[in-house]
Amino acid sequence: MRIAILEDDRSQLELLTHWLTLAEHHAVSFERGEDLMVSITQERFEMLILDWNLPDASGIDILTRVRQTAKVGCYSVQRAVSRTMWCKPYAGGRLSHQASASP
Repeated sequence: MRIAILEDDRSQLELLTHWLTLAEHHAVSFERGEDLMVSITQERFEMLILDWNLPDASGIDILTRVRQTAKVGCYSVQRAVSRTMWCKPYAGGRLSHQASASP
């Protein structure tokens, strides 16, 4: 699964990327919301992991912009921890892909 991670804390970003790679996902890392927004218009991601508080935007702002520009119609938002949102695209009323959680 192609997963975009938006996190301004480099250690958290590296840890999430490492875990997802171990789980055989392709993680693409971003430290700035604007960088993610440029990429999202050019690439397709099956899941987004968004930091809630960023220097250049909030996770809610980014999610709103993603919903306006992404090729997939709507997103399910799940708050995993206090500062992070996990977003998965829907296709035809169901999740198009499932992510497996690894401990």
